[in-house]
Amino acid sequence: MEIFEKYVSKFDMTDEMIQLKYKHSLRVATLTKLIAQKLKMDDKNIALAYLCGLYHDIGSFMQIKKYHSLDDVTTVDHGDLGHKIFLNQLALKEDISPREESTIAKVIMYHNKLKVPSKLTDNQKEFLCLTRDADKIDILFQKVTIKGLITLDNTDVSKEVNDQFIKHEPIDYKLVKSETDKNILMLAYIFDLKYKESFKIIKDNKFLEKLQKKLSAKKYEVYFKILNEYIKENEKC
Repeated sequence: MEIFEKYVSKFDMTDEMIQLKYKHSLRVATLTKLIAQKLKMDDKNIALAYLCGLYHDIGSFMQIKKYHSLDDVTTVDHGDLGHKIFLNQLALKEDISPREESTIAKVIMYHNKLKVPSKLTDNQKEFLCLTRDADKIDILFQKVTIKGLITLDNTDVSKEVNDQFIKHEPIDYKLVKSETDKNILMLAYIFDLKYKESFKIIKDNKFLEKLQKKLSAKKYEVYFKILNEYIKENEKC
């Protein structure tokens, strides 16, 4: 935590985007720890889960400083950038084993990719999935609690985005053509969740109900219906 704080302190903490990303990182770290505890991991792995969550967006701080944007398509992939920053500047300062260093680095690199790479070890996949779940849960939390993070327009959902959603698949950002598509992409984060506890957090905090109040147009109704059914099925798994 101290090393993370020291690195982040180099950036302008009065910048709203930096402050948003800082608070997000802390919440994701807490969520990864919570889910790891629910999975009955041992203390060492719970601590590793926390570090994975804490560092997952470490590349975003430099991305914001350089581009004042979080758009990976038009600037730089913050997962790839964070991977380099962690290995080159931060890993050696943490009291972690080579295995733990490799796991955190892989989590940073792949937490924002469309799918979990098959080439990772089972252990790396587990910590990656923990972090991806926590990351997406907190993004939904931000959308329902922070004004201005959801934009509405009068467009319909594009066919490509609709088709991915209907198949219960995360949506490739490259398919997004409008603010409506972006909102459907956000809702589809739920299809990428892996752990029962993650679905429980979504349900207990009434995230879907709160999001539906913000996305009240009729065009979104069918998507919320699909998600409610999907959560009911998966929280029992």
